[in-house]
Amino acid sequence: MERVSTRRKSGSQEFMSHESRTEVRWPPDTVLPVSRKAVRVVVVDESTGRHSGVWRIWARKNDLYIAPTDMGDLLKVSLHDGLWRVAFTSEHWATGESPRNAPGPGRSVWEIEHLPGVVDGVQHAWFIAIPPETLLRTSDLDSRVERVDSPRDGLLVMVNVWICAPEVKARPRSPIPPSPLALADGRSVWVGQDLSVYEVAAEPPTRPAVGTMIEFVKPEAPGDTPGFIVRTVDRA
Repeated sequence: MERVSTRRKSGSQEFMSHESRTEVRWPPDTVLPVSRKAVRVVVVDESTGRHSGVWRIWARKNDLYIAPTDMGDLLKVSLHDGLWRVAFTSEHWATGESPRNAPGPGRSVWEIEHLPGVVDGVQHAWFIAIPPETLLRTSDLDSRVERVDSPRDGLLVMVNVWICAPEVKARPRSPIPPSPLALADGRSVWVGQDLSVYEVAAEPPTRPAVGTMIEFVKPEAPGDTPGFIVRTVDRA
């Protein structure tokens, strides 16, 4: 797998990923009541029982947060008005264990300079790309976590986060409960799933994967969507 890129086609509800076209339709369905709870999602290979880490997306007032649950007390995505960033949590920063030479100012690891564009009141705010080879965990899962089936080889799961203006009365094609989440100013946050094509390495890895890491995917151009891709870590 080489890279992930997402870019919005202006004036439409279509997103591009991995050089393949993924259409996200907004049918005139009845909107579900907005929730103030968190969305917790995991990708599972039902044939083997192996799964990804659990991701949590939650809202507080007008702010949106995204974090893997096993790193939630260490690092998280914070989408504030005027400041979108990946940063160490204030709790972890206070311990003095966070590196003081982080790439960004203060607690920031990355700051998003150009926010994703808004088309027809919808902003594709973030994505999490989870390839099937990164499903390495076998621990029991909490029943409250929403499970997404892992696709066949050559496809990966894209967990997408959209922020919608109050006047948008629709929902994505494959929403993940309990979204939509409610922001204090009337906006709603939808979390949905989609599939994307990606390149599979021609040669199998020479060493077994022993874990996973999260890579930040920076926007390639103003208006593009930032996100994460999960990658395997081989045995040294």
